[in-house]
Amino acid sequence: MSIRPTPDCVQFRDLVARTCTAAFTLDADGKVATWSQDAEKLLGYSAEDIVGGPAISLLAEESDRADLTSRVAKGVGRSGATTLRHQDGSPVDAWLRLDRVPLSDETAHVWLVTMADVESAKYADMGSALLEAMFGSSKIGLIVYDSDLRVAFANTTLQRWPHLSNAQLTGRPPGEVVSGVQGQAYERGLRYVLRTGRSIISAQWSNVDPAGAIYGNTWTDSIFRLEDRSENPIGVADVMFDTSESARSRGRLALMSRAIKRIGASLDVEQTVAEFCDMLVPQMADFIAVDLLEPPGQELKAYAIEPNTPMRRMAVRSVQELLTAEIPPEGAVLWPPESPQIDAIYEERPVVIRKLSESSEWYATDPVWVSELLDIGVHSAMAVPIRTHEVVIGVATLLRWRKPISFETDDARLVEELSCRAALSIDNARRYDTKNHIALTLQRRLLPQCITMHSAVEVAYRYLPADDSVGIGGDWFDVIPLPKDRVALVVGDVTGHGIHAAAAMGRLRATICTLAALDMPPDDLLFHADRVTRQLGEGADDVEDPAAVSETCSWGTIGATCLYIVYDPASQRCTIACAGHPAPVIIYPDGDVEVPQLSASPPLGMNLLGLSSPSAEMELQPGTSLVLFSDGLIERRDRDIEAGMDILRRCLRHAEASPDHLCDLVLRTMVGAGGPVADDVTVLIARIRAIPGSR
Repeated sequence: MSIRPTPDCVQFRDLVARTCTAAFTLDADGKVATWSQDAEKLLGYSAEDIVGGPAISLLAEESDRADLTSRVAKGVGRSGATTLRHQDGSPVDAWLRLDRVPLSDETAHVWLVTMADVESAKYADMGSALLEAMFGSSKIGLIVYDSDLRVAFANTTLQRWPHLSNAQLTGRPPGEVVSGVQGQAYERGLRYVLRTGRSIISAQWSNVDPAGAIYGNTWTDSIFRLEDRSENPIGVADVMFDTSESARSRGRLALMSRAIKRIGASLDVEQTVAEFCDMLVPQMADFIAVDLLEPPGQELKAYAIEPNTPMRRMAVRSVQELLTAEIPPEGAVLWPPESPQIDAIYEERPVVIRKLSESSEWYATDPVWVSELLDIGVHSAMAVPIRTHEVVIGVATLLRWRKPISFETDDARLVEELSCRAALSIDNARRYDTKNHIALTLQRRLLPQCITMHSAVEVAYRYLPADDSVGIGGDWFDVIPLPKDRVALVVGDVTGHGIHAAAAMGRLRATICTLAALDMPPDDLLFHADRVTRQLGEGADDVEDPAAVSETCSWGTIGATCLYIVYDPASQRCTIACAGHPAPVIIYPDGDVEVPQLSASPPLGMNLLGLSSPSAEMELQPGTSLVLFSDGLIERRDRDIEAGMDILRRCLRHAEASPDHLCDLVLRTMVGAGGPVADDVTVLIARIRAIPGSR
């Protein structure tokens, strides 16, 4: 493909031709006025031989003589191949150019004639073509500075680059070509080359804001010193290559790599949307708003999107607070049917607006808002659908004003890919929220709705479900009336989290209550409960989808810890049996605290050897409190069980409050001010009372 000569290219080629070929002048009548040594070398005539004679005598062809005479008379120049006559009479094929040059008074003129033999002209044409390619290429910028570091020449390509300060570059210093801190470094580089003669090759430059490293401009340049024939410096030349597009491509890949690692790390919808926005602002856009459709159910399903369907704004990010203030970050959002956002949702493809000022669709959306956007400089916009499993769940709106480059197709593809990843995470989070809600509802229904008051004990309890990111666990507790005014206190914990852990907890709680109704001794009760637990695990092998069952609790290996205490007010004795559960804390009336040493026994469902759980008996005075709890109270990521037990003992020592206030004290000390917990927390506190004459 040929490169069309620009005016700059032609001007520079003419300059090269005049300085690299033989030259002489004619007066207004066509007679030779001056003769150069290069002309003498080419044709053999000395100045004495030719000056004052007619120039047509140098032409071998009659037609060329007539043409020259006519052009001189009319004042019209020419350029092209011709045949000249050497002094010895031999023909010389040459390239000749005739230019009319006005004199200073503008009333007279002379003719400048430049010529070269055909071979020299061929190489001159090649040099000119090379310079044309360099000066006319859309990828190469060429700028020449004089010895004072003022722009002597800059090609048209360079003047079109948006990252240079001014299109009218001639006569300007380097600091006005490349501005800011980069401009200072650029000028130092030019001065270094001019002073030392050492070239700078492939220096990397950028005017990119570090906060938005993808969409600025980058380029490389190579700087050379220019010298005259005596090797004296006369200026510097800078050849620049625009590498912005390749840098943007690398930036997009880097952004995608970071997004894969970051987006969707949690099972939280709001956090996932926030991560999606943070990846794009300010790296790709200056503003983003994410609006999600609110489906009729908790779980994502394909449903018809009607005009004026409300959406919920989940997040807004902007590099300019004013714009954020103009757009509410929360609440319902209603995009008009003709808006680009609705088009993106219906057509399931990004809508890119390269020039916002020319977009009738955006004006139709909200003329006042669009006018405000244009006032702050917003020039490009994009609406990208957020979809997963072929279901559109929302739309992202992106704007640019600080970044000078409009949104491109590659930008839309990248945002669409990131939005799909975010949508999958949002879908997973919503599904998890649904299952977690079901599990929590199930567990609360399966736990005691109220504790029956018993004359033998004063009881209080607290239950805190685990953090949503972990899932509901399998804690349970019970206060079970027994014959002869006795009472059973139970706290248990099924391994795992989620719906299946809650369901397993319900079945085990029912099992314990049933066995307690048979008035079994505590050790026998836990022995039979272990057998039932193992039978529950074996029955899980028949489920249709074991993988689904094992999502949060492996039914095939159900395990549960349990603490079972029976208090007899007549004898004031407690019988304690434990299956892998933390021992209770006993608070005596005088304020002393004790943790009884219980025989170690495996959790329910894990007693493969069929060993019984030895029980312990203690005689307790009225006013003594029993503190039962699950391991979630004392075990945390930042402390082990022993450390937790020490804290709990110190907390309960000399505590004289009621069981209800003791529950609050325990949670405040062990859990904190209502923050999320990694495991369910159950606390059951019973203060025993004597019943005289009880049987």
